[in-house]
Amino acid sequence: MPDRFKLGIITDEVSQDFDVALELADRFNLEAVELRSVYGRPLHKLEQGELLEIKEKAEKAGKKICALSAPIFKCELNDAEAKEHIELLKKYIEIAKLLGTGIVRGFSFWARKPFAEAKEKILKWYEAADQVLEGTGVCLAIEYDPSVYACTAAKVAALLESRPFRNLYALYDPGNNIWAPEYEEPYPTAYELLKGKFCHVHLKDAVKKDGEVEAVGIGLGEVGFGAILKRLHEDGYQGYLVVETHYRFKEKLSEEQLMRPGGEDFSEGGYAASEHCLTHLMELIKSL
Repeated sequence: MPDRFKLGIITDEVSQDFDVALELADRFNLEAVELRSVYGRPLHKLEQGELLEIKEKAEKAGKKICALSAPIFKCELNDAEAKEHIELLKKYIEIAKLLGTGIVRGFSFWARKPFAEAKEKILKWYEAADQVLEGTGVCLAIEYDPSVYACTAAKVAALLESRPFRNLYALYDPGNNIWAPEYEEPYPTAYELLKGKFCHVHLKDAVKKDGEVEAVGIGLGEVGFGAILKRLHEDGYQGYLVVETHYRFKEKLSEEQLMRPGGEDFSEGGYAASEHCLTHLMELIKSL
């Protein structure tokens, strides 16, 4: 099964030291890495020389940079902040082209009122993003996330189906269904809603008990990754499967850290947890 999937990991789930993250990726024979924050800072705050160094190190290690975990549209749904994020998207497009990837991750604004009331305004800014992306070779992968308006696959699908977007796709993250404030079955429900619409997959697992969510190794939680991996293979999925560990052994990541991941504090303890997560993922794949 490993040769049927292209596997990767988000590096700041391992360490802010890019060399350390590459070492772990190499030890588990991962093909790629995804970038969110490196050297303690988000990508858009790194210098050109630092980005080139990251590119050179990834190439030397034989790892593809498969996507950028940008915070696009993880902001308030008002014109001032949305305009700032359109400019931020332009910056990430340039970073993506520099690093050789065609995927930038995005969201659907902090949820402050019912989704139906915000939908048309979200679409306005998605249309603006679609225009910015046109002809760049870069797409925006919209992730459903517990903290934003489109907190389920159904809502992401509703947005993407509302307009003939050329450069916006979905990001399938079934682990987020466990954290979501609204119930939606990770598989097959969320998968079927996004089938044909998603270009990228994140892997995280968790269990929910008495309203509290605890992240666990992939295959040890409630997501049902065995069935998902089989289905992805059957459907001929050609994109990347990227581990987003999202837990630590010594201290639980705070809600704020999960909403705005990145930086030194977020990555502390990430190596051991990511190692544990990858070990269980490989055991799951082997069992298939």
